[in-house]
Amino acid sequence: MKKYILGLFIFGFTSFIYSQNTLELAANNTSTLTSKKTTSLNRQYLENMAVKSVAASVTKLQKLAAKYDIKAQPIYSSNKSITYTVVFQDNENVIKAVYNYKGTIIRCEEFYTGIKLPYSISGKLAKDYPGWAFNNISYSIEYSQNKPNISVYQVELKKDKKIKSVRIVPTKA
Repeated sequence: MKKYILGLFIFGFTSFIYSQNTLELAANNTSTLTSKKTTSLNRQYLENMAVKSVAASVTKLQKLAAKYDIKAQPIYSSNKSITYTVVFQDNENVIKAVYNYKGTIIRCEEFYTGIKLPYSISGKLAKDYPGWAFNNISYSIEYSQNKPNISVYQVELKKDKKIKSVRIVPTKA
C-alpha cells in the first residue's frame, strides 16, 4: 500500500513538469527563429519599431518576434483567413504578436518594464522635476500594419513620500 501511495505522489509531481504547451516551447527554441525570409517579411515591422536610443532589451525582443517563423510550427495552416497569436516574453517584457498566414506581423502589443529611459527623455524629466527620482518605468507600443505606432513611456517619479506619474509620448527620431 505504501508503494502505491508513494507512486501516486511521485506521479502527481511529474505531471507538473510537462505542463508547457508546444507552441510556447517552440517560441523559446532559437533554431526556429533564424529564417532570413521571415525577417524580410517583417521588415516593415522592424523599420516602424526603429526608435533612436531605445533600450537594448526592447530591440532584442522585437527582433525575436520579427524572425519567428509561424510556418515552421505544427499548428500552421495555409488558410488565408487564419491568424496566429504568439506571445514572446523575456522576464516582465512581453510582445503579443498576431501573424497572418504568410508569417507577417499584422499587429502587436508590446509591454516593457524596468527599462532605461532614452537620454533625451530622462534629461528632460530631470530638468522639469529637479530632486525627483525615477521610481518605476514602463514602455508600451501598439503596432498595426500600415498605421503609425502608438508608443508611451509611463514614468513614476518619487520624492520623499510623494509619488508622481508622468506619461510621455516620444517622437520618432
